[in-house]
Amino acid sequence: MADETKTMQSEQITLVSCDEIKFTLSKQAAALISNLVSKVNEGDPDVSEIPISGVKGCTLKLVVEYMEHHNGKEGPILNTKFRKEHCDDAWDGEFIERVGQDVNELNKLISACQYLDCKVLSHLLLAKFAQFMKCRFSNRDIANILVQDAHKRRKVVL
Repeated sequence: MADETKTMQSEQITLVSCDEIKFTLSKQAAALISNLVSKVNEGDPDVSEIPISGVKGCTLKLVVEYMEHHNGKEGPILNTKFRKEHCDDAWDGEFIERVGQDVNELNKLISACQYLDCKVLSHLLLAKFAQFMKCRFSNRDIANILVQDAHKRRKVVL
């Protein structure tokens, strides 16, 4: 019985957000962020808690929800604008629609996915963000924003 409990614990990993909220999930589900996990485990493969210093608990909860649903299996990367119908998994479409209602929260989630190197979810969220921007601004407005941003960056570099 003790060996069985130890085996179950070794198959689990705990992600700790910057605000100290802990999320325990299977190592199989965490395979979607395997690059981060392997970097942390390089020194000690028996590490069971991984601090995620760049992500708050409310945002990490959503990433963990996605990882648990997919259980370590990456779906195809969306190569078109976001529509629920384009997702291979209907749950993905509903998830992205649900979390993509607020552009600020969407931006936090995109940043978290990039920090965690969760590529498929990152692509889905970026497609949703692009759709949001396209609906909100005309092509001319988007071009002006990009040009202004490029000018600001040039001034900072010079």
